[in-house]
Amino acid sequence: MASVSLMPGGNHADSFGILAFVNVFDMKDVKRMYLISHFDTKFRRKWRGHKIEQRWFFVTKGSYEIHVVKINDFEKPDQNLEIKTYILSVNDPHVLHVPKGHATSLRALESDATVMVFADTSIEDAKHDDQQYNADYFNNLK
Repeated sequence: MASVSLMPGGNHADSFGILAFVNVFDMKDVKRMYLISHFDTKFRRKWRGHKIEQRWFFVTKGSYEIHVVKINDFEKPDQNLEIKTYILSVNDPHVLHVPKGHATSLRALESDATVMVFADTSIEDAKHDDQQYNADYFNNLK
């Protein structure tokens, strides 16, 4: 199974403004995208896991803390699984790739932060591949 990866990008500034890019992000598998905005930095989204869908995260405003856990059993995952945390910021462009078999939980680190999410399944297929767990389900979240 593929592992979580962070694809580096960069910024280019000139007299017209700033161009942010992640040129190594190959979007051939992407079927849809959506934006998530959080107004409150204390709010952390519940865990959302997928057996067949992979997703990519790119922050378009502010910064986000994204927690990722590899699920061992989607019906009742071990609550002590290892959690990895990634910080994504509009000031340091990266795309976080989360392969199938993982769950994520997000929290904005700045008010009005926005993250763009890309997925490789249709919305209809995603409805049958969506496992949710309470925000405090896993014990190893720091």
